[in-house]
Amino acid sequence: MNFLLEKFIEAIVGLVVNFFPTLFSNLPTEASDRAELVKLCERATRIRARLDDADQNRKIENEQVLLWLGELRSIAFDIEDLNEEFEAETRVARGVSHWVTFKSACYYWGVKSRVDDINKRYDAIFTDRQRLSEFNEAPRTRSCDSIPGTRRYDFPQTGSLEGNLRLRGRNKENEQLHRLLLQDSNNTRLPSVISITGGGGIGKTALAQSVFNHEAISELFDPLIWVSVSVNPDPVETIKKIIEAINGTSCNLFTLDMLQRKLQQLLCGKKFLLVLDGVYTDTKDMLFWDPVWIPLSMAQKGSRVLATTRNRTTAQYMGSSDQVALTGLNSNSLWLVLKDEAFPQITNSYPVPENLETIGKEIAEKCYGSPLVAKLLGRALSDSTEEEVWKYLLQGMPHPDEVVDNILPSLKRSYELLPLHLKRCFAYCSIFPKGYEFDRDDLVKLWMSEGLVKCEHRNARTLEDIGRKQFNDLLWRSFFQPCDRPGSCDRYVMPGAIHDLAESVSMFECARVDHSSIQHDKHTKTRYAFLCGDRLKHELQDHVYNKEHLRTLIIYTVDPVPLKNILPQKLSSNLKCLRSLDLSKCKVDNLHVSIGNLIHLRYLNLCGSLFKTLPESICKLLKLQTLNLDECYNLKKLPQGMSSLIDLRHIGLSLNWEKWDGKDFDSMPPELGRLTSLQTLSRFVVAKRDGCGITELKDLNLRGDLCISKLENVKNSNDASDAELWMKGHLRNLMLRWSDRKYFDSGNEEEVIRQLYPSNSIKSICIEGYSGSEFPLWVTESSFRHLETLKLVKCKGCAKLPHVATLPQLKSLYLLGLDQVTDLNGLVGQTTNSVGFPSLELLHLSDMLELYKWFSVPSGSLTKLCELSISNCPKLELVSYLPSSLMRLELRNCRAQMQLPTTVPSLSNLIVEGVDSRLIEWVQNLTSLTSLSIDNIPELEHITEGQLRGLSGLKMLKIDACDMLKSIEINGGAQYLPSLKKLEIFCCAKFRFDSDQVLPHQIKELYLKDLKSLDELPSGLNQLGHLRTLEICDVPKLQSVPKISSLRLLFIKGCPELERKCKNGGLDWDNVKHVSCRYIGGTTQPR
Repeated sequence: MNFLLEKFIEAIVGLVVNFFPTLFSNLPTEASDRAELVKLCERATRIRARLDDADQNRKIENEQVLLWLGELRSIAFDIEDLNEEFEAETRVARGVSHWVTFKSACYYWGVKSRVDDINKRYDAIFTDRQRLSEFNEAPRTRSCDSIPGTRRYDFPQTGSLEGNLRLRGRNKENEQLHRLLLQDSNNTRLPSVISITGGGGIGKTALAQSVFNHEAISELFDPLIWVSVSVNPDPVETIKKIIEAINGTSCNLFTLDMLQRKLQQLLCGKKFLLVLDGVYTDTKDMLFWDPVWIPLSMAQKGSRVLATTRNRTTAQYMGSSDQVALTGLNSNSLWLVLKDEAFPQITNSYPVPENLETIGKEIAEKCYGSPLVAKLLGRALSDSTEEEVWKYLLQGMPHPDEVVDNILPSLKRSYELLPLHLKRCFAYCSIFPKGYEFDRDDLVKLWMSEGLVKCEHRNARTLEDIGRKQFNDLLWRSFFQPCDRPGSCDRYVMPGAIHDLAESVSMFECARVDHSSIQHDKHTKTRYAFLCGDRLKHELQDHVYNKEHLRTLIIYTVDPVPLKNILPQKLSSNLKCLRSLDLSKCKVDNLHVSIGNLIHLRYLNLCGSLFKTLPESICKLLKLQTLNLDECYNLKKLPQGMSSLIDLRHIGLSLNWEKWDGKDFDSMPPELGRLTSLQTLSRFVVAKRDGCGITELKDLNLRGDLCISKLENVKNSNDASDAELWMKGHLRNLMLRWSDRKYFDSGNEEEVIRQLYPSNSIKSICIEGYSGSEFPLWVTESSFRHLETLKLVKCKGCAKLPHVATLPQLKSLYLLGLDQVTDLNGLVGQTTNSVGFPSLELLHLSDMLELYKWFSVPSGSLTKLCELSISNCPKLELVSYLPSSLMRLELRNCRAQMQLPTTVPSLSNLIVEGVDSRLIEWVQNLTSLTSLSIDNIPELEHITEGQLRGLSGLKMLKIDACDMLKSIEINGGAQYLPSLKKLEIFCCAKFRFDSDQVLPHQIKELYLKDLKSLDELPSGLNQLGHLRTLEICDVPKLQSVPKISSLRLLFIKGCPELERKCKNGGLDWDNVKHVSCRYIGGTTQPR
């Protein structure tokens, strides 16, 4: 139907052309529009020069002038957008017909109209001479880079992480805070809340950190918890952060009730210190605190919450009876802070030059009492001994009398000293909320997509390298700081006052919208937006989606939600200027075909999405630089036209292999080798069809991680050689994977793998599914001086291991599923006079069904091995040598009667599962043990007193799934297992306590689960003065629980008779009613 309609319209157009030929001859053409655009681009160049001058060299405070400059910047952006659209349109090949000519003419007419409109806008705003005159009269500023004699350095990322931070001028407040934390509190509300109050950048966090890390505090409180609170905090997010800080791992609970119960369980009966750093919220938003406080209130008396906040009313609402109010530091202390940063190497022997000290003290007087301002300015002046530089900075500082309750004018001085490119990168970051954790590489890619990273002339460094240097420059200047949350390696945050500064310098370009309000948006032509989207109102969504000039849109949710709940389906209808789109937190299940209309897009983050395929229209995004598809486990196919995206630099396809279902792509899109700018390609799936073979990797200078799978499809060794893996010196982690043997029979694996040797700069190698009879010689190459991790997985045809004992940096070695290997001595080779494994810290052996012989290593070998895991090695009977450095040992499903060294002096953590019961006799020699887990030993009937008596340092004992176990001889009171704090007994069907059994006196936690024969608890349980937690689950014969005065948490479930007696009015009610936290039969009992 469309074809017939097009033919009909073409015929009509043909008649018009024949009767009115001059009409078409006067229509705009590609050539005429291009000429107009060239003139317009020249105008844009002049605009940007004026804007650069304003940003770098003028100190402009007038908001009207700033708005005027914003209008100029909008015109420059619009010219850039129009030029890109024109180039994209003219790149499309067209046929020759009247209809095509007519459509092209209509498009060119539209271009001419937009050119005319931009010129009119430019003329209109440039006639505003009053603003222009104010701009020309604005005082000029200069960065330190523009001052002759200033020396610049390339500081490494670790610059701000090293050295001893000194807390200057806070001795009185430090002592006061220590006293409040250490002394008994008269506050009847538990836990007691103490607050540090003061303005931004005044040193609240630094004081809290100083106290938090003090030895006296760490001895008194356990656990110590540090949480950075987000702006307008959510109770779900806050409790989750607390749990993660305690456990050191991520928390996967999402509902408030589940999180409250989990936190209550973790803290019940414990004396903790919780620091809530940066509670930035108004009183109206303080409803978050009550749901957080409830689970904290079940803790032991003496627990403390330490909150840092700018708002004293917030501190009072949180129940803070004691406040440490910080005021500005005196100028002497500020000079010391500034000097520490400006001259980190200065000592008494080499004092600060007298002329600079005089100027520095004057600068300190104008820091408005803020150590953060002094620190930033000190960093800006670091290693500069030119008096002109110091005087120039001093001249631009506002006088303290001119500033009221605001350090921003002083803080802005450090911003003014930044080079232009750093100013713009820093200002861009204001779209992110306070407390946001930045991934450096992701932020650099966003900067690149917005043109904030420029390639330096005559410099071979990549844009990514330049961007990382820019980030490190800001990090060194303290505009960022490393994140202190557990598990947040390589992530960074902005201090609160620095974030305020970023907002102040970007107020007309950036917007941020959360679930309830617009936080940061002062211009109709906002360019960058951050949308916090889990509970967004429709009017707030529309506020962002109607900003048609938007160039960055990042949608972030605390709990990932489906895309359809927070985004209109046709995203491209309004936001046609987007350069960067981040939907990584949205669980996108269907990406609309209209995504292809976002022709300016450079950055598209779809990490964690749920879709199975991507629309082919994504191949229209010819400017795309980054396509992040990490952890898209449902994705089964990539768009086939991706080879046309010649600007692509990063294709993220990494997976957590433990979550992966094993179903890979059939192939990659053909001819990916054309993408010569590509630096990241996390996975490459080899296929036999043309353009999809391994040779496509030849011209790709890849970095980071690369997994090459379905290597059975490599035709021959020549193709493997043509991939030139040895030339890819920036690869750090390489995985070579063959599919399960039953699905292929290529027979050329040995020839292929010989040609797949990587560069000697590689750090990690994994070979999986390889079925050759021997490993390639290159695995043993001594040139791999940087190799830290080696994994050999399911290589079922190899009987001999590679000689890797001499690799100098090898730290982790995994041997998994090597069915034919019988002897570990292949790792050591024939040489016996050299030290083996000089750096090895972890050795993991699993599913080695034929392994029976341990290796023999020369004296002095394995001196750093601290963790050894042996799993499912049924024939291994003798482990002849274990180094004294070993701290953790796991023995799982090794049924042979294993002989082990008599003692291992440093072993602190032992897990035995599915082993011969006689191995328990060996445990009595391990006097350094602090944790012991015994699991799934069916024939084990008794654990005797003699087997455990020597374990004086044992803190945790767990026994699980020992079906025949009848008793544990734990007697002796305070003299027996004197350090034991936690006892767990699970799934032992015949287990019973002796009626007169006395548990160790120091036990704090007792967990009993699925014990079908247990009918009574030890008689001396009520005498345990330290027992805080008692959990009893699925112990149906248990009839009674004694009164334990020290108990704080009692959990009973799956015990019908006991549950009935422990409820209000039951026979044992008097024994349990004093317990502050009770869960009886799955419900919380009121106190």
